[in-house]
Amino acid sequence: MTEREPLALSARSIAGRADAERLCAEIGGILDRLAPIVAEETRLVRAAQLRAATDLHDSKAELSRQYALALETLRSHAAIVGRYAPVLVEQLRRRHEAFRSELQVNMAVLATARSVSETLVRGVAEEVATRNSARTYGAAGAISATTRNAARPIAVSRSL
Repeated sequence: MTEREPLALSARSIAGRADAERLCAEIGGILDRLAPIVAEETRLVRAAQLRAATDLHDSKAELSRQYALALETLRSHAAIVGRYAPVLVEQLRRRHEAFRSELQVNMAVLATARSVSETLVRGVAEEVATRNSARTYGAAGAISATTRNAARPIAVSRSL
């Protein structure tokens, strides 16, 4: 006899109190694992430890996928889950709001890091383009300004 695979959250039917409570418990479990990863990623990016932060990507993505799927299941069975487990639904609602606040901070930190890195890469690209552009005298007898056509692509080594 083989052990049965757990039914995917999206394929579940909620028939009673036990199913509703199990769904709420599973969503809470996913949130228990996801929230610390998001908090750790925020901390690492703030500390400029980007390599360590990227190591969290796969687990964060998988748990985020599971969480979104679980919330979709909860939404599709909201009436019955709310009837059988109103206290658990309210607890999940409060936890979700707290998580949303943490997620907004995480997204702001990631956006800042992205903006800083883009600014650095653009600055390097402009500097390289300036050095590689020809400096010649124009028709007016002055050195012509660097044209946008002088910009060249740059490559970044990730092995450093």
